[in-house]
Amino acid sequence: MQSKSLKSTLSFDDLIHHHGSAKILAVDDNQKNIQVIGQLLKNANWCSLSVCLESEKAIKLASKIHPDIILLDLHMPKLNGIEVLKELNKMDILETSTVIFLTADREIENRLEGLSLGCADYIQKPFNSEEFIIKLKYHIKMRLYEKEILNTLKNTKNILDNINQAIFSINKSGEIINPISKHSNEIFGPIVKPGHKIEDFLKDKFQFSQNEI
Repeated sequence: MQSKSLKSTLSFDDLIHHHGSAKILAVDDNQKNIQVIGQLLKNANWCSLSVCLESEKAIKLASKIHPDIILLDLHMPKLNGIEVLKELNKMDILETSTVIFLTADREIENRLEGLSLGCADYIQKPFNSEEFIIKLKYHIKMRLYEKEILNTLKNTKNILDNINQAIFSINKSGEIINPISKHSNEIFGPIVKPGHKIEDFLKDKFQFSQNEI
């Protein structure tokens, strides 16, 4: 795929095409809610869905599959959504996964606590199908943008690392001086040594004439 300039040009479909289907993990102790989510996403070819009915198993599954989005029920037995979120934070899973709470709770205190711990959004139960899909696609898009940015930074760093490995210094007299990267000799040969003239280097490697130098 030809590189594009992030948010201004990359559509949702572009990102899915580039990175593949988004991985969704739905965590809810209520089987009916899991079934509703499955129905909402049954024709969504832009994601793959994994489900879990137990919070403790969900933590292990999240660490194994590294989902892009975790749809997490706020109120569950044993560990509730807030406690699961804290565990995910400890394991650095939120570095690669976005958590969206699923809740019928309208208490602002619970929402604020979740947001302060790294939850990205809430989806109200019972689900409105249009809101559910819009919010889910939005957060998938943001997660994939982040992947795109990280890939771009990684590629840029690799380029700069290669450039840095082939750098040498020149003094006012036009002599090559230290520091000279060890990779410079591998690229340009033994002519890149302290005391050699840069004009000799240019003539030897690039066929520059004296007038051009």
